[in-house]
Amino acid sequence: MEQAMNMNGRHAIVIGGSLVGLITAQLLTRHFEVVTVLERDQFPDEIAYRKGVPQARHLHILLSRGIEAMETIFPGIGAEMAEQGGKQFDLGQDAMLMVRGSWAGRPKLGINGFDGSRTFLEYSVRQRVRANPKVRLWQGADVTQILADEACTRIAGVQIAWRRQAEEAGPEELTADLVIDASGRSSRTPQWLAQLGYDEPEETIVNAFLGYATRRYERPSHFNDDWRIMLVSATPPYNPRGGAILQEENGNWVVTLAGTARHYPPTDEAGFLDFAQKMSTEFYEAIKEAKPLSSISGYQRTENRWRRYERLSRMPGHFALVGDSVCAFNPIYGQGITVGALSALALSEQLAAMGEDLSKLAHLFQKRIVEIAEPVWLLATSEDSRWPTTEGSSTNWFTRLSYWYVDKVVLTLVDNVEVHKAFIEVQQLLQPPAHLFKPFVVMAVLGRLLRRRR
Repeated sequence: MEQAMNMNGRHAIVIGGSLVGLITAQLLTRHFEVVTVLERDQFPDEIAYRKGVPQARHLHILLSRGIEAMETIFPGIGAEMAEQGGKQFDLGQDAMLMVRGSWAGRPKLGINGFDGSRTFLEYSVRQRVRANPKVRLWQGADVTQILADEACTRIAGVQIAWRRQAEEAGPEELTADLVIDASGRSSRTPQWLAQLGYDEPEETIVNAFLGYATRRYERPSHFNDDWRIMLVSATPPYNPRGGAILQEENGNWVVTLAGTARHYPPTDEAGFLDFAQKMSTEFYEAIKEAKPLSSISGYQRTENRWRRYERLSRMPGHFALVGDSVCAFNPIYGQGITVGALSALALSEQLAAMGEDLSKLAHLFQKRIVEIAEPVWLLATSEDSRWPTTEGSSTNWFTRLSYWYVDKVVLTLVDNVEVHKAFIEVQQLLQPPAHLFKPFVVMAVLGRLLRRRR
């Protein structure tokens, strides 16, 4: 994407220094002279966890579409991370994949995954953003309110409560030409809008009650298999257990177990290994003698949540929301970072087309987010809705037919390279869900059914 020719204003504020917040800030420097990121947490100076990202302890997979987006936003970042150990790998040849109880073949697909941890990815992005002279990263800054003009038709800035650990406390009110909420699932924008006299957005929530448990291990020295990731998927509605082993940038394994429908994996050592053994013999054999490097961390905030800002009859100008602040997906599918990056790119495109008049930005941009998020939402909630205990889902004859067909696609990919590739392309957001209904996929599914009937 080329540098924007016309500036949209002098100063922009991003609420939240998450990955999506940092990505958004980087892109906003194409349109504003100064971009201030307000983060209530403290950023570590090295690759490390921080309190504000509890899910960072668990396995993260940057989808192929996300890898492409990151390279567009930060040219050369892939090569930089590869030099530090974060390499890409083939999602067919380098992956052990169990679907519906069967191990798939391992053909070379030419579709890449990324084996870096969340902390490594966030550190790499943060270093790029810190090097941008147009960005100010203010830490220990808790945004308590968005501020409107006298007519209450546009957002003119934010109110800040500085935390004790703030390195450099700035003003308690900060004005801007644009304010972006990238504060994630805990976004307070619905309440802030209500205080300014606007309606709160409708919320759609689909909750499959999935929980994680994660531990890191030293990869056994005698382990000689050549895969980079082992992924065992659950089988709805019968088997709620799933998990993954990923070799991260430092050569160690991150092992995440997941249980749906409130079958949460235990966080004690004996329970953790028992859960793995019941899930897959091969999975258990890989980790049973591996040396633990961490304690076991649990996480259960995994509901799909969509705040429907695009349905509001009015929104204040000079304001927008990105990432989980708008649409948060069940993290098991690894879609959040990629959708957030694509939304930030769409925001940059929208700003390039608007000039200085940002009065209709929220109205236009939140509708663009729908175009990006809707097919991904369909993928996540359709899979989650297959569990009878899921709350917020609704099914009819068409969705039940879709579930049946996708099951047949998954069973077909086990020994069909073309279907395998088509499925991974959809999963990695390189193709829309409709790609699985292309004639070559349908014919392969029907062929398998006929062979089994014979």
